[in-house]
Amino acid sequence: MSGERSLLHSVLRNSLALTVGRVLVGLARLVIAAIIVRQTGATTFAEYALLLGILAIAEWLNDFGTNEIAVREICRPGGDAAHWLRLVALGKLLQAPLAMLGLMAVLLLLQYPPHIVQAGAWAACSLVFMAGVGVYRVVFKSTLTMELEMVAEVTSVLLSLPLIAWALHQQGGLSALMACHVASRALFLLLCHLLAWRRCRFAWRGPWRQPLRELYRLAAPIGLIGFLVALYEALDLIFLSKLGQTMDLAWYSAAQRIVWPVLLLLAAIGNTMYPVLSRYWPADPARFARACQVALEAVLFVAGGTAAVT
Repeated sequence: MSGERSLLHSVLRNSLALTVGRVLVGLARLVIAAIIVRQTGATTFAEYALLLGILAIAEWLNDFGTNEIAVREICRPGGDAAHWLRLVALGKLLQAPLAMLGLMAVLLLLQYPPHIVQAGAWAACSLVFMAGVGVYRVVFKSTLTMELEMVAEVTSVLLSLPLIAWALHQQGGLSALMACHVASRALFLLLCHLLAWRRCRFAWRGPWRQPLRELYRLAAPIGLIGFLVALYEALDLIFLSKLGQTMDLAWYSAAQRIVWPVLLLLAAIGNTMYPVLSRYWPADPARFARACQVALEAVLFVAGGTAAVT
């Protein structure tokens, strides 16, 4: 019983560390929203939020569950980290261009105005850097050093604040905002490299076609479910952009940013538990079941506490 309590405390502690970082990111993005509304108006903010919503779908295509499979296999006893990191890196070389093409195809098929399509082309460039971040994310998760990724992300977002303010002061529009987003993602990748390169080992030689096909086969269920979730979350923004008024989209996007902290905390619990559960399954089903119970209790504690407060 003491072991379960210790695990619960560890989960909450690690989840809190991740949540603090993600809440800081959320607050920074709320400040960014305020800067955009103040300097350019609600219309530009609504278009900015729309692009980020569609970009989230493309970012999932950039991942498609391969990261989770790699973390699971690395965390199992005898897992070959160098082999799986190589497969993930090779996969990103295929997925990033497809995600970029998918993003541009959506914007063109939905017949958005030229300035939104142009800004979307800038946003697509960020997928290249996020592909690199995805490789380092496997390292952080499999070594339970996810706080380092948060340091990199928080730093990159905070440093984008003055850049965005300057770009808007120079009368930059939606494309300038997306260029700032690309710069932030590039810094994110650079910081991840600086924080993870000592832990990052690749097996550059060896067969890759069949192992890569196997990686995608294993990742397909996660990838498809995640794609549907990302699509569902973006549909509201897309429908509002087509059927509603600009202010409707702006208000909806602002409300999303207010409720994000609680959702981020619940997601942080899952991110913390995943490497732990990977170590237990299938070698030790009993410990796996106890760890699942701990995760459930942590989620109920957070969600129940939030519901009671609100």
